[in-house]
Amino acid sequence: MDNNIIYSPFNLEISEMESLALINIEKDPDKVYKGFEPQSINNKEFGLGLRILGYRNDGYVDVYQEKKLPRDEKDKIEVAGKGLGDFIYLNMEKNRFIIDEHGVDLELIFIDKLERRIVLKIKEHDSKKINPFSLLAPVGVSSVNPVSLPVFFLYGFYFIRQKNTDVNIQIEDKIHNLDKFIRMDGSKMYFARYSKESVICEWNKATNSFIEGMKVENNRCISRNGVEYKLESVKDDYYIKSMKLDGKRGGVNVKFSPSIKDIRYIEDGEKIEGSFIISGDKSVGIIEGMYSLYCKEKLIRIIAIPNRGWIPNEKRIILRFIYFATRIFKMWPKTYKWIANIDIRDNENPKIQSKWERIKYRNR
Repeated sequence: MDNNIIYSPFNLEISEMESLALINIEKDPDKVYKGFEPQSINNKEFGLGLRILGYRNDGYVDVYQEKKLPRDEKDKIEVAGKGLGDFIYLNMEKNRFIIDEHGVDLELIFIDKLERRIVLKIKEHDSKKINPFSLLAPVGVSSVNPVSLPVFFLYGFYFIRQKNTDVNIQIEDKIHNLDKFIRMDGSKMYFARYSKESVICEWNKATNSFIEGMKVENNRCISRNGVEYKLESVKDDYYIKSMKLDGKRGGVNVKFSPSIKDIRYIEDGEKIEGSFIISGDKSVGIIEGMYSLYCKEKLIRIIAIPNRGWIPNEKRIILRFIYFATRIFKMWPKTYKWIANIDIRDNENPKIQSKWERIKYRNR
């Protein structure tokens, strides 16, 4: 075996999203949709483009995407709920989506799959500057069949203020009212919110494939898609200390304790238990969990559960109250379980089959 090669059973991906907004009309729904999520996508080749997720009443999610974005973007989309519904390419009549220190200025007009004209227009005129914060989006709450752990770190996050705000949510001839939220920072809020900087990450996407080896140099290596692994060496064996993928606000970092040995050198009967931490910018807090690993007859099983959930790093009393009262913000990662089965009988071509399950969390 080549001692300068290491095989990692983990993977990490970050999308090219710049910003997003969440527009809820659940209390005044359309016959098809109960909410929309405009997303600003920064494609390295084609530049900025817009995508709008339409959250359907039946639990599926439709996607409307500008034609200027490449069609292979469809393959990169993982949505919540029951999964992807219809995917429609289109040209938008209006496509303004701006977030600044005074709030949001959004005007999106498009024709939906039922040939209906949809208008999403929100403009804040408040001279008072917003007071944004960071959080882990609870996007994974409604996912029925997850294919990854969705780590959506939202920075510059805030709610849309009711006062001095023009709102027009219109589908055909019917105007829909935005859902309302509690008072924050002295202002009444809509339950419509936005994030100026979004780091959209998928950890350990389900796969059935061979694991590619990575060349080790100075106790580090880099995967094909740019994930940097930091390693430690013990008696000529390499152990994975952490994995990181660069992006806005430092990207996403996953640390393991203890470090995880190169899968090729795990011995029969060996059992390892430890913890992991997923982090981004300090302001967003961390996701913490445990992992276990067991090898029998060259077959390895790894299980990872974010059993401590999301631990916010927030001092504002109102936000701490919201996270306490709405416990799903912190608890939803605890319901995710990653199971990976790895065959190392061919040491130079290890194979992995992995999946995610939703589990019932019991507060112990």
